[in-house]
Amino acid sequence: MIRFLFLCIFLPHCLLSQKDTIFNVQEYWKINLNNQRSINKSGMYSLLGWSCTNIVAGTIASTQTEGSSHYFHQMNAMWNTVNLGLSIGGLLQERKLKIESLQDLNIRQKKLEKIFLINGGLDLVYMGVGTGLLLSKNETDTKQGYGQSLLLQGGFLMLFDGTMYFLHKNNRIKEIKNIDFKIGFQSVGVRYTF
Repeated sequence: MIRFLFLCIFLPHCLLSQKDTIFNVQEYWKINLNNQRSINKSGMYSLLGWSCTNIVAGTIASTQTEGSSHYFHQMNAMWNTVNLGLSIGGLLQERKLKIESLQDLNIRQKKLEKIFLINGGLDLVYMGVGTGLLLSKNETDTKQGYGQSLLLQGGFLMLFDGTMYFLHKNNRIKEIKNIDFKIGFQSVGVRYTF
């Protein structure tokens, strides 16, 4: 009889505790999704600001300078029209993105990490081409200006892509390896081992 009373009193509590725990797991991936979106928006706004600044400053400065400085500013303005398009595209994509599950979130998370890692490799190529232009035997103002610009833009993008990669990597949800359910005399618990 005591066992029956004990069961009637504590069973509803046990069931509700497990529901609350499952709810917390659902909330956890939604928080992670919000973090992912926040990282992307912040990154795209940073890239947007960089590109607008370079387009305006580069356009104005290229009309007021000569020699390699003219080509440096010209390349900065031209290069950042692409960055402008990428940042606007990234912001628009973020607005219409639909993530419905933890699995969708993890797939997107890994895709974003891969994109920023590949972009980091491309940034090294840009900087290598810039260095090659600066070290070429028949040095011209065009090569020197474009080479300096490629080093600057590649360096910024390396910093940007590297930061975005590590922010996304740190935001990744680790896969659940074990779920332990524990029903004790005075408590009910669920422990997740990541």
